[in-house]
Amino acid sequence: TAGHTYNGVYSGSASGTIIGATSVYLSFSTSYYTISFDIGGEIATLYSDPKENIYTVPYTGTYRLEVWGAQAGGKTGGYGGYSTGYVHRNANSVLYAVVGGTGDGFGQGSKNGGYNGGGSAYGVKHNNDSTEYFGSGGGGATHIATVSGLLSNVKSNMQNVLIAAGGGGGGIYIWEGYLNGGSGGGFQGVAASNGGGGATQTSNGATGSSSWGQIGGGGGGLYSGGSSGNGGGGGSGYIGNSLLSSKYMYCYNCATSDGTDTKTYTTTNVSSSPTRNYAKSGNGAARITLTGIDSYTVTYGEKYGTLPTLSKSGYTFNGWYTGANGTGTKITSGSTVSILGNHTLYAYWT
Repeated sequence: TAGHTYNGVYSGSASGTIIGATSVYLSFSTSYYTISFDIGGEIATLYSDPKENIYTVPYTGTYRLEVWGAQAGGKTGGYGGYSTGYVHRNANSVLYAVVGGTGDGFGQGSKNGGYNGGGSAYGVKHNNDSTEYFGSGGGGATHIATVSGLLSNVKSNMQNVLIAAGGGGGGIYIWEGYLNGGSGGGFQGVAASNGGGGATQTSNGATGSSSWGQIGGGGGGLYSGGSSGNGGGGGSGYIGNSLLSSKYMYCYNCATSDGTDTKTYTTTNVSSSPTRNYAKSGNGAARITLTGIDSYTVTYGEKYGTLPTLSKSGYTFNGWYTGANGTGTKITSGSTVSILGNHTLYAYWT
């Protein structure tokens, strides 16, 4: 109280006089602090086989999604496109990464399109002069969704589709030589030269003529490229889901867009391995990368509780520390919170 001492400290002047015994009551409030996690880089999971892959989200946090569509069959098949964006997901939720496959190459008879929407093709020999007219199958799309199934099925409810990359359109071989199929988009697939049209965000590509019967299959995508006797068009990509942020697409020699939900860049860079901002040859691919774990609240004087246990290819996770690179104090789930204030725990990798 004013004018008195507590533990030898004088508290100030008094405006009145206190007579008799006086009790002093101390009020304490619980201290809550925010703990953040520095995971020391990114933790990626790559899928490259043409099939549906199930990814169970390990921690509540931010994830980068990347998808590459598949190339069409044959050496003149259009390339697959690339799409990327960031999304927040809760622990133990499930993502379905469906990787597109390359279409069949040139040859007589029916030729299959690639897994996940690639258009079929066929080839014939002209009976009179044995001239060959061959088409190749379109490349399949690659997408990541919150429900299981091929893109053609799950897109009936677009809220289920987080992201997609278009596959390339099939090429053509005739007596005059080879004709290229259109590459996958992008907001709009590339049309084959004098052939099938590229798909858009709202419709399939236009179907071209096939006077001699040879057909280049269209590429799969949000919408499929058109098939044609002069080569198939590329399928379209998709980044329109409102849950995605910092999103964009790349495709080979394609039209560009500045729209938030259609942002597309053109490139002439192509790789058979999944490479960021490159078009794709061969099968498609999908990569899901943990970029950050959400912070949460701890109570001063109590235990930290369950902490994330991380794993990364080529590294050993050695726990959480109050400083970077294994410096400071190691913190475990049983450690007592003794830092007064918000703080960050750093993953230590070797």
